[in-house]
Amino acid sequence: MYKKIIIFGFPHCGTSILKSIICHIDNVYEIVDEISKIDDNNIDYINYNFVLCKFPYLINENELITEYSDYIKIFIIRNPLFVFSSLNKRFEYDTLDARHSIDKYIDTIKQFNNFKNTKNSNNLFLIKYEDIFEYNYKNLKYIFDEIGFNYNDNIFDNSKYINKVQFQKNLTIPKTLPQTYNHTAYRLFQINQKFENNNDNNKIDLTKEQYHILTTDINILQEYPENKLFII
Repeated sequence: MYKKIIIFGFPHCGTSILKSIICHIDNVYEIVDEISKIDDNNIDYINYNFVLCKFPYLINENELITEYSDYIKIFIIRNPLFVFSSLNKRFEYDTLDARHSIDKYIDTIKQFNNFKNTKNSNNLFLIKYEDIFEYNYKNLKYIFDEIGFNYNDNIFDNSKYINKVQFQKNLTIPKTLPQTYNHTAYRLFQINQKFENNNDNNKIDLTKEQYHILTTDINILQEYPENKLFII
């Protein structure tokens, strides 16, 4: 019987990168489209050891206990200075909806901090986007070994694979970065580039209100204390 895995967190925090890396592993079935639950009646899964889906939003603690008890859960966050700079670019500086709001991010990092402090694993693994790439993926490899994946370092070489962002029969990867309004093509281009930490201070582009909250909120500073010292 296959084991179910869900990656969740917050938009633009690295759920797609993490899913792509894991789905380079043999015997992992990739559910390409974003969903929050895995259909146990799908016969496509029966020949795999693992089935993976990703949902780039917060799943609250009660749901994780009651509805995801049989899942391996990977919770990922990222420094919000870069998250909201990316979201501003994605939505062309329009007002962000509730699912992409700073309030929702703070709810997300509160839960991340809570899990980190209680150390109640229950098949739950926590990782920050920034920690994926350190020391030749050492932190990620630790999680993979705990889960029981059989893999080698080829999975981190993105040039050996074609990654998808949604189910497509005729997949053409753009040769240059598309405009952000063509979101599917934009994401497809991004997810097929070299895996590397894209937190670049030169890319930070925030409103004054965003900057103030992201450098002073106590929940954010608990995980990212360096934000307090950041000056734009």
